[in-house]
Amino acid sequence: MRTRLPVRITLERSEGSGRWASTVWQAVAVVPEGDPAVSDSPQLVLQLHRKETEGYRTNLAADRAVYVVLRPGPDGTASEPFLATVCPFEAQDYADDADSHVDAVPMPTSVAAWVTAFVRRHHVDEPFRKRKRGPRSSPESFARPPRSQR
Repeated sequence: MRTRLPVRITLERSEGSGRWASTVWQAVAVVPEGDPAVSDSPQLVLQLHRKETEGYRTNLAADRAVYVVLRPGPDGTASEPFLATVCPFEAQDYADDADSHVDAVPMPTSVAAWVTAFVRRHHVDEPFRKRKRGPRSSPESFARPPRSQR
């Protein structure tokens, strides 16, 4: 099963509204590499990992999005695609970074089918394991003595 899929990212340019950003770039579409409709767009590679199948399942059940991470280019003004992922948890990590901007783009049907097949093949439910509590973790062990006993 393929774990990598080349995709093309379509960007849209608009004028910024603040005095710091004169031009704003936003990812608006993701197209698998074999599609002839988009030829002059930046290329990235979607990569799937067995340990991230829970994130893929979350995405398929709700958003069905490809998350495109944009970072400032070498000139510091224009944003350039840096990463494409279908894991919302990974996208959130980049969204928390001040230097990155994350756009959620609708996931093409062929990409959704590819991710679904990967999840069906590789996902393993992790059993819930209750932690054992030792004697020091009881609520009484954290209680402060009354003021009169200090």
